[in-house]
Amino acid sequence: LTLGAEGAFLDAGIVVLYYGSSTGLVSGAFQTFSSQTQNDQTAAGEFFGWSLAFGRFDASARRNLAIGVIRKDYLSYVIGVPTTADAGLVYIVAPWRQIENLPHRGSVVLDCDANIIHSQRMFDRMRPASTTKTMTLLLACEAIQNNTADPDYLYTVPAWVADNVVGSQMGLVTNERITLENLMKGLMPPSGNDASYAIADILEGDNHPWGGSHETTVPTFQNRMNARAADFGLTRTTLTNPSGLDTQNHFTTTRDFAALSYYAMQNTCVRQIVGAPGWLVDHLLPVNTMEGWLSLGGPNPTPGYTPVTEYFNAGYMSNIRGFVPSATGIKGGFTGEGRVTGLWSAEAAQGEVFAVAFGMRDAVNGDPVTDCLGCTGGSLLKLGEAVCEEIDFLPPPPPPPPGPFGTLTGIPTCRDSLRRLTTHGGETNPGNALIELYRTTLVTPSVGVRVAIVRNSQITLSPQEQVSYGAGAISAHQGARIVNRGGGIAQVLVTQTLPSGTTLSATLPPSGSLITPKHPSPGSNHVMTIRNVGAGDITLEVDELGYQIERGLTAAGPGTPSFVATLQRAGRFSDEVMGAYVVGTGSACADPLDLVIRPPGATVSVPGDGGIPAGHDRSMLTLRPAQPNPSRGMTRLGFDLMRDAVVEVIVFDAQGRRTRSLSTRTLRMAGPHELTWDGRDDNGGAVGAGIYFVRVQAEGMIESASVIRLK
Repeated sequence: LTLGAEGAFLDAGIVVLYYGSSTGLVSGAFQTFSSQTQNDQTAAGEFFGWSLAFGRFDASARRNLAIGVIRKDYLSYVIGVPTTADAGLVYIVAPWRQIENLPHRGSVVLDCDANIIHSQRMFDRMRPASTTKTMTLLLACEAIQNNTADPDYLYTVPAWVADNVVGSQMGLVTNERITLENLMKGLMPPSGNDASYAIADILEGDNHPWGGSHETTVPTFQNRMNARAADFGLTRTTLTNPSGLDTQNHFTTTRDFAALSYYAMQNTCVRQIVGAPGWLVDHLLPVNTMEGWLSLGGPNPTPGYTPVTEYFNAGYMSNIRGFVPSATGIKGGFTGEGRVTGLWSAEAAQGEVFAVAFGMRDAVNGDPVTDCLGCTGGSLLKLGEAVCEEIDFLPPPPPPPPGPFGTLTGIPTCRDSLRRLTTHGGETNPGNALIELYRTTLVTPSVGVRVAIVRNSQITLSPQEQVSYGAGAISAHQGARIVNRGGGIAQVLVTQTLPSGTTLSATLPPSGSLITPKHPSPGSNHVMTIRNVGAGDITLEVDELGYQIERGLTAAGPGTPSFVATLQRAGRFSDEVMGAYVVGTGSACADPLDLVIRPPGATVSVPGDGGIPAGHDRSMLTLRPAQPNPSRGMTRLGFDLMRDAVVEVIVFDAQGRRTRSLSTRTLRMAGPHELTWDGRDDNGGAVGAGIYFVRVQAEGMIESASVIRLK
């Protein structure tokens, strides 16, 4: 036993294993083990390595090292619930079948036959956070499949769903209308807590009014969740809300949610929704949203509403596929008590493997280090694949460079074509976000647009800690709603640069809120600061209701945006969802735009060429609709050339990253052309279900269209 070298605390200790031969020790050949290397939390006084033993502790022919920690505590992981001290623990060291140096509270891996081949604290009660939404989605899918729910049912969002549900949001507003199917899509990629309660309301609530508690709202849906959990043998699971909030008795174990993952992914509806990198959905926005600023079109089919097409980007799936391209799902999450959580699945040579990890650490929220969510999930899935293929475990390759939060291409620039891109902040480190618009054609010298940027986030502030929000340069803003999401009193001091001199001091009880003033007239950069002036930590939900910007977009150089707005991001964010609305102010739709939300420095492959010079004949290239679309196999992509031209055809994923080059810059004759895409990337691997974008370029002319891949 060695004390002090590796642990976060001086008396936590490490074990050093020295390698030798018949002639003695081998110089420099040694390995160290600690709580951290064995993926556990390091705590003072636990004396890692108090007892050691070698032997066979599994069914393999290899010998293992067992390390006993007699003073290891049994942690409840629930704030305010006592910890059992000196309960003891034994670690089995088998590097050929273990991940290392990814500390978390509990995990399970299932191999291709659904056997448990790795576990860590798999029976301990833990908070599942937003991985709970897997159960909510499954129940919605089963209701549709059993003909007890209609996927096209048009739900009118009540105020209690839009205003009282806390945590990450898909962005529902009071009285908007949206189908059950589109709520299911908004449930998963942006992790919409509001969508989860809306689904519960549709299935069981009968427009259940808000009862003041997340735990007692729609109680019949809680009963349905727990009954289904019992069907699956989830004996240590109690679910009290559809979104995964840390309500009083909302607990499970990694073993139980590994079983939930397995059973849920047998449902084709669940697989389709969780496997996509994103979803395009249509819904109806009340015309009075943002005081009518976005509703510029003429008479609408539904009086009082403006149709909006929205793209939900699934950064969670894009992230895990950077480690394991065959990943098929499922869901990530975060809460204060649950920390970072994740459910994963991936296709393997002999079936499908599943992994669960709860309680991963996050430096942004006060832990000593940040555990990479994709690193943990990728390593656990690779471990499952290795067992299925009977090979030694090899860690996954490093992830690809970060891409944008999300990309939406082909946005029309006319008044009756409102679009929105919604992205989840996910694992990205703090730092400003850039909202960019690229012109893909230059038919007219200038294109008028209105942009509205919205964001919902939760933040934790220590005493006297201050955080800044805002965007620039804006035309107006709708103010912000600040809600105390903690259990105690929150004392805050809020200042705003617009309206000038705004200073607000408030004492907020639990669930108490403060609305900051709007600024209706043109301004410049807007900054709102929030300071915790109380004596303890506070948790706030901050709903930025809309930064409004109106611009005329002129030409820019290749790969250069015609519009950039900066959204301030600093502090210990959790459950952050960003959105950007775009609508043209003109009557013509001739100049489509591409919208990108990204951190500075992120790689953006789409768009790329700055548009078509004025005067070019747009009729020389016509892109025909893909057939079939959606597709599970081959998709035919046709286009027509009015004259000979050099043509390039590329498929991009929903985050703007190049997926497949179908045609390099090749001279093609005038006339009709057709290419096929088999759903594979440039490396020959099958891509996941979801939305992809095909870009055809000829003589500077660019046409793009979406293609939906189904499993």
